Amino acid sequence: MIDLRSELRVYAIHKGMIDREGILWIGTSRGLVNFHSLVFQNYGIGQGDLLAEEVTAIGNLGNGEYLFGFNNGIQKYSRLAVETIYRDPYPDGNPTQRIVNFNNDGQGTVWFSSNWGGVGKYNIRSGKISLIQPPPGVNISFVKVEGDSLIITGPGNIYISSIHSPSSKIYDHDIREEVSALLNNRIFYMRKAGKLSDGRIVVMKASQTSNEKSFHENDRMLVSDGYDFWN
Repeated sequence: MIDLRSELRVYAIHKGMIDREGILWIGTSRGLVNFHSLVFQNYGIGQGDLLAEEVTAIGNLGNGEYLFGFNNGIQKYSRLAVETIYRDPYPDGNPTQRIVNFNNDGQGTVWFSSNWGGVGKYNIRSGKISLIQPPPGVNISFVKVEGDSLIITGPGNIYISSIHSPSSKIYDHDIREEVSALLNNRIFYMRKAGKLSDGRIVVMKASQTSNEKSFHENDRMLVSDGYDFWN
């Protein structure tokens, strides 16, 4: 077990991954942590070229290259350099387009969630980044590729689309009403969604009250309180 306060001196961990050399990388509220053997190495704006102290997401591009997400942009890391490939137009510390997660579709595109910026796409070959603005009043907190399916989650919406759909169509199919019916029309806040091995949609949501039922399911979906799931 890693103690956040005494060992990392941070108050939040956003993302973690292990690279091909067995090194653990952790994105935290105070930068990037490199954990090898029993030694931690912290990387922040004072120790390198990171865009900001808070690393909010990490994505693996393969071949020793990674994407780092921040409150205000994205950087690409390689063994040679750290390159800023996207910087939003907002002031530092304003997480309007906070990068929440990356998901590589295995077909040359990395999809990412960008809060009020909507869904983003990074073309690995060309290096081009594009944002697909969400419907009015909607922010995007998670994006997940399952085969050719694209599952887009916001606090109050889940959109089911395809990685091949045109940008103008990816928000067309909102299953919010299905989730609401399963929860007996209670108020809910969704964190992320994906697919189970049996093909059903799985939704993780915030709990509302201590006496509320935490688990709901039918033949199409499963909704549970929590932060993450393992299939």
